[in-house]
Amino acid sequence: MSRPTIRRARLAVTGALLLASSAAVSGELRVHAPVVNVEPVKGPDRTVEECEERPNAQDAGIGRTLAWDLGVTCTTHRVPSTEITGYRVYYEWDNRIYNQVMADYPGATVPLRVTVD
Repeated sequence: MSRPTIRRARLAVTGALLLASSAAVSGELRVHAPVVNVEPVKGPDRTVEECEERPNAQDAGIGRTLAWDLGVTCTTHRVPSTEITGYRVYYEWDNRIYNQVMADYPGATVPLRVTVD
């Protein structure tokens, strides 16, 4: 290369570095952080009430029929949800682990916007 071509190349590289460093001094960077773990997040549990069938008053007697009418023969229990509503994603940035819930399963990295002061 001739001397003017080398000088132009140096100026171009220096200009590019200045632009990159000025953007990094103040503003926002878009980076990708590696995902270190993913856990499914399930929807809320349901509460289910189960009651015995209404007894025949003639066969069961008044006491059992009255207990059924008052709801004494009902039991309530919780049914865990099987529906996945999102994913808790753990990712590493700046030697620290962060997490957030995302609607979709992530890839190997998550996009971040980093503010540089």
